[in-house]
Amino acid sequence: RVLFRSIPATFFNLLGDNEVYGLEFNYPSGTSFKFSTIVGLFSFASKEIVIHDCRFRQLYISVGGSGSLEAYRNEFYFGQGLGINTGRAYSWIHHNSFYGTAGGDGVFCLFAGRALIEQNVFDTDETRGGYVGVFVEDCNTITIRNNLILNSSEPVSWWYASGTIENNTMVRAVKGDE
Repeated sequence: RVLFRSIPATFFNLLGDNEVYGLEFNYPSGTSFKFSTIVGLFSFASKEIVIHDCRFRQLYISVGGSGSLEAYRNEFYFGQGLGINTGRAYSWIHHNSFYGTAGGDGVFCLFAGRALIEQNVFDTDETRGGYVGVFVEDCNTITIRNNLILNSSEPVSWWYASGTIENNTMVRAVKGDE
């Protein structure tokens, strides 16, 4: 369990092939921090990175370069930030849980190569917020399938990309006037 109390830009910059598992990254709650610009794990030049069985609170994963990312069985808790940011890497993101509170993106694919996003749960406690399950822009080949996306004002945001969205369940709860 790792508890960080400062505000650096990046906690871990990974080079080479890496497997990261069983870690818990916590950013202190109750701060005035509005956008998750803090990267828990960053990798650009890696050939292969595997991240599993970790918990990220208000920190995100950012992976670029031309290698590959596999992320599975992780939990992401965030406000107006991100869960995973993919770049040109091949990404396989599966069996994760993303919990946002408002205005964030579970998976953010910008200028990505190939990505397979499947069997994840995206949820938010903010039914009036701008939460996006998966954001895709300027990507080559993206497949988003078999995910459960709950209470999202925009389950998938798709801009200038090629790929497939199939067999996802999207449910939007409606709150009464308060």
